[in-house]
Amino acid sequence: MPPVLGHWQTGLLSVDYRPSRDGVDSARSVILEELAECLRSGVARPPGCPFGVDLPAGTPGLWLLLEPAEITFGAMVGETFDYRGEGLTAAFIAVEDRTAGGDLPAPRPRVHRMSVDFGVTLRQDGADLEVQHWAYTTLRPWPR
Repeated sequence: MPPVLGHWQTGLLSVDYRPSRDGVDSARSVILEELAECLRSGVARPPGCPFGVDLPAGTPGLWLLLEPAEITFGAMVGETFDYRGEGLTAAFIAVEDRTAGGDLPAPRPRVHRMSVDFGVTLRQDGADLEVQHWAYTTLRPWPR
């Protein structure tokens, strides 16, 4: 130990791993494909998805993507990668069942619009990335 005039101090060692541009692009593709599957679900609260509307889970309807999310890298934790998505804007158009028929006019569709921020954790599965889980979501009525 060298002689010192004060307390011996060492700096904190910090290692920050970040994916390459190709790695971020690959992760973005995986996340967007998962979100597209959620939008294709045709139900109000797609299982395993970071968004839904306040209707019974199996309510049929159509999801429309109004604005894609801006996806950014957050951190690497162990063997997983955390990403954030902000500003996903979507609308769910609920379909009401009118099997009774008759001379009643067709109901107007109910449209539920929302903006969603989310966190997602990806893990490496061999050469591929896959969504491990959606970490959090923040739903807001849209427009805000």
